Amino acid sequence: MNDDIIAAVATSRLEAAISIIRVSGKDCIAFVQSFFSGNLTNKKSNTINYGYIMDGDEKVDEVMVAIYRGTHTFTGEEMVEIDCRPKPSLIWLQQPMMKPASSLYVAFRATFRISSKT
Repeated sequence: MNDDIIAAVATSRLEAAISIIRVSGKDCIAFVQSFFSGNLTNKKSNTINYGYIMDGDEKVDEVMVAIYRGTHTFTGEEMVEIDCRPKPSLIWLQQPMMKPASSLYVAFRATFRISSKT
């Protein structure tokens, strides 16, 4: 199993009321916790948490974060879904605060990640 954390915008890049960013992979909940104002550490799977995306002390966006623990997902991996305003999602997804994880892979349109292990 690949240990990369993958982040991708899961909604249209056209004008919309909401944007969804999905983050999956090993320790993705801890990774999102590193820039989310709420506490995700001991939350149960399939819960939604209100808070802010933070860049240091600065609030970047007001968001809702849903967490899915590995045993309760289709792939068996942890997953986080970040519901935010459409335009900031594309901006903060590429900001330095998203880069602390050396294994972060940002997936863009028509990007597929295929494991070399069979």
